[in-house]
Amino acid sequence: MKRCFLFVTLVIIFYSVSLKSSESRTLVSDNNWISEKQREYNERIYLTDMGSGVTIEEARVLAVQNLTERLIATLQGTRITRRNIEETSEIRNTGRQDLIIKGTTFSGGVDISTNVKLIGVEIIISPLQSDGRYYAFAYMNRQESAARYRQLIAENERAVTSLIEDAGGRFAGQLISVQRWQEAALLAFETDTAYTVYSVLSSNQPLNRPIYGNLRNATEVKLAADEAKNLFSIKVEVTGDVNGRITNAISTSINSLGYRTGSQNLNTYVLSASFILTNEEINNPDYKFASYTLQYSLVSSSGSTLFTGYSEGIEGHQVISQARDWAIRSAIQNIETTGFKSEFEKFLKQ
Repeated sequence: MKRCFLFVTLVIIFYSVSLKSSESRTLVSDNNWISEKQREYNERIYLTDMGSGVTIEEARVLAVQNLTERLIATLQGTRITRRNIEETSEIRNTGRQDLIIKGTTFSGGVDISTNVKLIGVEIIISPLQSDGRYYAFAYMNRQESAARYRQLIAENERAVTSLIEDAGGRFAGQLISVQRWQEAALLAFETDTAYTVYSVLSSNQPLNRPIYGNLRNATEVKLAADEAKNLFSIKVEVTGDVNGRITNAISTSINSLGYRTGSQNLNTYVLSASFILTNEEINNPDYKFASYTLQYSLVSSSGSTLFTGYSEGIEGHQVISQARDWAIRSAIQNIETTGFKSEFEKFLKQ
């Protein structure tokens, strides 16, 4: 018998319906080694599941997947359509491992990315069996894991409440307030999910559902985060624009992220940009060329520069007017994809 102790980070991606996983369950159901482990690790004390494969790694992966599926199936009001499981570096000498479930949850009509730890997993690997397969048995001690979940929930509840106090207090009406609200929402979803896992592990030791100030759950925190976006607007000003096309592209990108644009008698930020379109002198008898440069910065009402960016490109055509138009189109495509929008979204998540 081998115990599986891994000290590297591994990412396993899987989907909710797994034919391979179902086959694994059928294969292990009549295996004497698994039956012995099921008797040894009583379900009243342990949460268990199993997997098998032609390699040790395949068996281990399927055992963890099946254990995770069993937990996820109990999360009321939550559906995870695609997940990653990552083993963290927190592996104790006993061999117990903490895993992280990452994915998109859908709860109360609101979707949000979330992480939840699968705490205290231990995996036992069988010797190679006569059918040419290895068998893996994954288990969590209900009482030990529940105690650590209780601690995690309490710590997260305090952290979420603190973030909300900052967002609604000293940062109210500012861009940073949205960042605090969004951070609070992510942590609240993780905490609500951890609470449900705790309830599965320790149904005989009820725990009060976490609350966050005057908000009852993560969905309410997420809705409050969305409302915070309505307390200010971003005015877009572009010098060198061509028929408002650059201004429109930047404004549309900001709106698509849930933020208002224009001056609306709110706390207003200014997105200041400079667009330069240049005819290029390139020795090519068949094509004319035009290039663009775009520089932009986000400035607060107090005059502080919060975010800056830059992009450039060049396009060619037989006719210079078309080359210029293509350069503008290239700038717009960059703004709406890998340029301004992408960089602004990264800034918002800091």
